Amino acid sequence: ESNLPYNRSQIEVFFKALPNCVSFTLGFDVMGLNPQDEENCYCPCGRHMKEWRKQFNLEGIAGESCIAYCGKNSKGKKMGPMGLMGHLTSKSTCPIHSGIKAYITELYSNYKGGFGHKALYQLNTWEYQQA
Repeated sequence: ESNLPYNRSQIEVFFKALPNCVSFTLGFDVMGLNPQDEENCYCPCGRHMKEWRKQFNLEGIAGESCIAYCGKNSKGKKMGPMGLMGHLTSKSTCPIHSGIKAYITELYSNYKGGFGHKALYQLNTWEYQQA
């Protein structure tokens, strides 16, 4: 455990707080006709979620000085669900990002009658078409 960037208690604190970060997955829940309505996802480790991290005392885990922070080089633009899942996949070596991806996958695996949200699947696959 000593070689990891986070200890067990930090991981537990972060993931106990994550269900209270409802704004980071808003794009998953939008059912609008305008595709831009889905562009309301932010990574909890990015600059737009700073107030949530401060509220739950997570700046020492995913704030600007931490390895999980992903707002340094980003423009901070909104992402859609596919964009957020792609971002989390690209940061798969980070235990925080990997855990966020697992959380979203679990949260949206029974979406729309049990098949799962489209963002959980590769574009143009059979599963994506069914979702």
